[in-house]
Parts: sequence; structure tokens; C-alpha cells
Amino acid sequence: MTDVVEIAWTESGRPYVLGPLGDEIEVSLAHDDETCLGSAAEFAHGCDIVAIEPRSEAEWVSLLGRAREPLLRELVELGEPPEVAGARLWAAAEATRKADGRKHVELSFVRRQDNAVLLKGNEHLVLTFPVMLTRNQDKMIALTVADDEATENGQQREHWVDDLPQVDEREHGYASPHLRTIVRATGPGGYPSTGARYHVSYREASSPSGSVYFPHYAFWLGKLRERGTAQPTNGRISKLMTSGKWGMVTNFSEIFVEGDLHADDIVEGNLWVSAIRGRFNSTNDIVAEWCKVADDGRLTRVAWGKMSTTWVEILGHGKVTPRPQPEYLDEFLRPMTVRSGEAVRPVPDEVVVDLGACLVEEVREPRRKTVISRRQFSTSSYEGNLVGNVYFANYYAWLGAVLDGYLHSVVPEQYRVGTNTGELRAVHTKVDHLREAMPFDTVETVMSLSAIHEYGLRLQFDYFNVRPDGGREKLAAAQHAAEWRTREGDRWQRKDKLPGRIVDAIRRDGTRETR
Repeated sequence: MTDVVEIAWTESGRPYVLGPLGDEIEVSLAHDDETCLGSAAEFAHGCDIVAIEPRSEAEWVSLLGRAREPLLRELVELGEPPEVAGARLWAAAEATRKADGRKHVELSFVRRQDNAVLLKGNEHLVLTFPVMLTRNQDKMIALTVADDEATENGQQREHWVDDLPQVDEREHGYASPHLRTIVRATGPGGYPSTGARYHVSYREASSPSGSVYFPHYAFWLGKLRERGTAQPTNGRISKLMTSGKWGMVTNFSEIFVEGDLHADDIVEGNLWVSAIRGRFNSTNDIVAEWCKVADDGRLTRVAWGKMSTTWVEILGHGKVTPRPQPEYLDEFLRPMTVRSGEAVRPVPDEVVVDLGACLVEEVREPRRKTVISRRQFSTSSYEGNLVGNVYFANYYAWLGAVLDGYLHSVVPEQYRVGTNTGELRAVHTKVDHLREAMPFDTVETVMSLSAIHEYGLRLQFDYFNVRPDGGREKLAAAQHAAEWRTREGDRWQRKDKLPGRIVDAIRRDGTRETR
């Protein structure tokens, strides 16, 4: 193939490739006063580039026409400045015209992900995204793209959806992505899955051994859920969730940690839907896994999680009832759902945690427990979320705070980074929710003993809403298993015997209480 490709223009101004390659390659060109953009593909397509310049919504309506005012307003209501939304629609319309040669363009919203918005222009999908070029020039780019998410020739197709230049959010006031998203047309078992790749931050690697502190997996699970099962419909979902009438509640969540992640490691999280069930088919069960990405691209699983959520109608403060989820959300989730009998990635149905011989086992009596420690947490909007309730991952953070606070009182030297020789590492945590907590509630977290083992602990945590009159209402219950690990030099061993000081302290401090 020649290294030189010549381009000519038709009388109408459409570019084309001269010579034999003209039968294989279609090109499109665009420019503004400062920048030229070119694209090439094996199908007819179009591209455009537009400067993002200050203009009001009214000015953009004048330029785009009244017919596009509803779509412009929808983008603005999703949080885009008018100058960004207007430039997006202008560029999308121009790219569509270049793709099909028609003057009239019908634009509609398909989905949004971070700063990228997929539109439909006539019969074409149009990907639009902002970029910051040299000299701090903000531009909007539009490209018509092939609708090829389906598997070709039985091969898995993998797309890095937001691997695009991004605008600096500090300069422009709207968020750049925190995760790099993968969309796989063929996931485990032949159904779609979604995921994300990102670096582990210093903030997340906060356990005494320098590995990821276990509550962060719960927050990661929430992000995967929102990106993987709702984000393509988030424009409409967000509107419903901020209406005060509709929401999504967590029934239970579960995290199992198999390995370690440290600061600057690259982690890949993947998510799929294991079932859609319930009276209204409004309960979605999802499964997630996290893998460490090696330099050569190999994946090693370090943790997995499960979660069940239900679409609800909000009846009042903290009161909800299940309702059918929006049709467009259900239509998006169905293809991602594991069909009965399909093989899936080997995620255990039941967790088996080997902590060695049992030294002390709690005698199970109705409403009686050996309480070791308790703490009250005052919540605020910081613990809340878009729906208005308290975000589920906070229960993991409260669990960690109570457990760490108690252990620090017993073995404070093990929390001095650099000189510590051991840590109690979380292996498995499951939280079952009974009712909703709301911002500005006072939540008491009570830690009680299930069993002391040779190499670790099994604990139970109960969460209560403490009312101003002193009354208490149970919110959730959690089971937590953790193993003791020791360090030799710079290496942490898998597990070691639980220190006698911790065993003696629990035996000393545990008190039988009736609930």
C-alpha cells in the first residue's frame, strides 16, 4: 500500500480518496478558524469541530432553531453549560449532514457518559465530546460512528468508551471522568458486561499494611453499579431520582477480599446482572469482581462483590414501596442478565472463610449478644446520595470505624504505619438492610462477637436509628470475618495466629446484652 493518499473534492465540496483506496476508505474533513479535523473509515461518515464560546441558551436557540430547543434544554438540565450543549448540537448536526448529504437533520438523545454524549442524527449515531487543545482552546468534536457493539465472527469486542481527551473541570465547572469505562459486547457466558479501569489512590490504600481499606470496595461497587447498569440511561434516571417520588434502595451488599491492591496499582472492575426478579421485576441482582492488572495485561482477581437493589416509589420520609422500574432501564438491563443455566465466572454462591480452629463461639440466644463496642455517628448530606437516603457503602465505613477504634485501644502499635507488624484484614462482609437511614439521622453501630478463631474473628454489627426521644429502630445487620496477618520485613503473610492481647481484651470487654 502506498504511503501517500491523495484527496480530491466533488463539485458539492465532499472530499474523497483518489485511486484504488477510494473504494475502501471514506474521509471527512472539518475546520474552524484555527483547527482542522480529519477522519477516515470504511463507511460513509462525517466529522465536525466547533469552538466552545460563551453564548446564552437564548442565543443558541436562535442559532439552532426552535425545533432543537427541547434537546438543548435537556442537555442543560443534565448540568451542561449552554455554550457546551449548543456547540454539541451544532457539531452533531454538521457531522450528520456530511455523513448522509441531507440538509434536514433530526437529532435525538441516546445516552451520556461523563462529558461524552451519544446522539442520533437521522439514521446515524453521533458521538460528541469536548476537548482542550493547545493554547487553552476549548472545542467540541462530533463523529458519526458505526453501531457495531454486537459481536463480530464470534469474537469479543471491547470498547474503551471514554478514552477521549477531557476538559479540565477546574476551568470549566463540569466534571471530568473518574473511571475509564469498558463496554464488552460479549462478557462471561456470552452476555454483555461493563467495567472500569483506574489507579488505586493513596487515600484508598489506607489499611495498616498499605493495601486497599475494605470499605472502598463497597464504594467501588456503587460506582460500577451506577456506570454499568444505569449510566447509559442516567439522563432520565437522574431526573426521576431528584423528583422526590422515585428511587432505588439497596437490599443487601456483600464484599469478599481474596488478595491485595496497593497505591498506584491498576485495578479493573467488571459487573454483570445475575437476575431480575421480584413482584414487579424491579429487583436487580448484580455481581462485580475486581482484578489487578499486571504490566503485561494479565488479570488476577483480588475481590468480588454482590448487590441487590429495588426500584421504589417514595411514599414519605424514609418510607418506600416497590414499583416496576422504568421500561427503558429494564430494556437496557435485560441483555446484560445471566440466562438460566448459563456458565458464569466462578464467583462463589456461599463464602467459606477458613480462620482455623474455633477458640470461642458465641452462644446463640434470641435477642442476646455479647457486645464488644458501640459508637454513634451523626449523618449529614455527606453520607447521602442523589435519592436523598444514606448511601449503602457508609455502613461498611461505620463498621470499619467501630472495629478499628476498638482494636486501636487494644493494640495501638499496630496502627503506626511503618513499624506495625500485624493487621486484622477484612476477608468477608455482608450487610442486610431492613429500612432506610436518612441524612441527619443518628446511627448507632453496635459490634458483637460471633466467634474467636485461631487466625481471626467473626463479628456481627447491628445498626440503629437513634431517635431524638431516645427510641431505637433497627436499620441493618452485618456479618464480618477478618484474619490476622503479620509482616516479615516488607512482606505480609497470608495469615497468622490472633494475638493473645486481642483475645483477652474481647473476653474481658464483652458484655451480654438483651435486644
